[in-house]
Amino acid sequence: MTWHLVFVALALSVAWPMTAAGQEPGRVAGVVRAEDTGQPVAGAAVRLAGGDVVVAETVTGASGAFAFDGIAPGEYVLGVRRIGFAAYSVPLAVGPDGPASLDVRLSLDPVEVAPLEVDVEGRPLRLVETGFYDRLEEGWGTYFEPEWIRTRSAGFTRLSHFMSNLQMRAPLSRCPTVQVWYDRRFIGTVDGWGTSQPASIDPAGTHQSPVEPAEQLLDALSVADLGAAELYPTSSPIPHFAFNDHTMICGAIILWSDWMAQMGGHVPQIDVKLCEPAGGAAEVTLDGTVEDRLTEVRLPAARIRASFAPAGEEGPLELSEIEVRSDSTGRFRLCDLPSGTDITLAPSYGPHPGEVATLRAEPGEAARLVVPVTMPGSVAGRVVNGNTGRGFPAVPVILVGTDVRVVTDAAGRFAMEDLPPGAYQVRADCGGFESPTPRVVVSEAGQARVLLVLEPEDRSGRDLRRCDN
Repeated sequence: MTWHLVFVALALSVAWPMTAAGQEPGRVAGVVRAEDTGQPVAGAAVRLAGGDVVVAETVTGASGAFAFDGIAPGEYVLGVRRIGFAAYSVPLAVGPDGPASLDVRLSLDPVEVAPLEVDVEGRPLRLVETGFYDRLEEGWGTYFEPEWIRTRSAGFTRLSHFMSNLQMRAPLSRCPTVQVWYDRRFIGTVDGWGTSQPASIDPAGTHQSPVEPAEQLLDALSVADLGAAELYPTSSPIPHFAFNDHTMICGAIILWSDWMAQMGGHVPQIDVKLCEPAGGAAEVTLDGTVEDRLTEVRLPAARIRASFAPAGEEGPLELSEIEVRSDSTGRFRLCDLPSGTDITLAPSYGPHPGEVATLRAEPGEAARLVVPVTMPGSVAGRVVNGNTGRGFPAVPVILVGTDVRVVTDAAGRFAMEDLPPGAYQVRADCGGFESPTPRVVVSEAGQARVLLVLEPEDRSGRDLRRCDN
């Protein structure tokens, strides 16, 4: 079970503090430590209450320290909770000088984990094992289950495009950026305040991630690989694997892959550890990515079969073969290959075979492998002159924000083929006429239909029949 923070309401019976007029506010501060080792306890929930009213609360950082300023003089109860430790509470009298610095010692209270139930209807086993449903029941964040993701991701292709759809349904972070984690790995940031623009991040400033994330990685992953999500607002309890100084203050977005949300059967292992080269003489390392050919999104858990002739052998050669998997971000690595050897790479993703590529094993060489996974769709429609009611010929039609552009035929008809599934806006570009920009959703191997009625910008009654441009 994933360790995470748990707040439990403290049963407090003291009266609400009576503050004498003119008294200066006080300060309550201290450090939370483990009783047996004396080590600071990070992630402890500290709450100061008077009567039934919570006056202040915080979560300790790596140093275990906490502090509350501006506390009105009076009688309070300080409570501290951290999973794995016994609950702690102590009455405090706060005066203008405040109490002395507190040394809070938590005694161990191991949590007994019940046997994992694997037959819960509608709950994927892998997602249960991540602690997703435990956190959902505690309710400290906003949780999106697999069914919600499946029914609301239509019309999106890249994961980055779908982020705003999640953020609009959760409390927004006041921070400029919010960290995003995918299958327990940090993959980058998005803007706070519910925007969806992905931002590159300097890995030197993210001490939780020993591996440099690819630039704009969110824009390289597919929404089809998203199975569930958790959004945590500012200063809420964060699962331990994503808990750091930034997420403690700004909250976090935690994503789980579609593999994690599958029921039963064989689930590909995507927690892939890329090999480390031994550094032998005349040996090189080949890095690469596996992508969907149409959408160019990364493919996790893809198989890559490499075959090559062993170095130094003469006569009829028996090819050596290596098979590796791409990790959760679609990257793969082949270590200790004979330098200068021709390597044949055959990728596959589930039942989909990819395009075979051959390249020379040279220092600095990188491979970009593609697999045709996504089936293209199309948009078809007609442009009508609102002045005459007839089809409008020779009118340029574009997909807004793309370089896709076609021209209507003599009857005003048009078609746009080989489009990645997703949501688009269609507009006709005709001088002297106003064009609507309807939103269309293109599904895999599907065709979206649209009718564009162009109304003249000149309302004087002049009979426009052709574009000005």
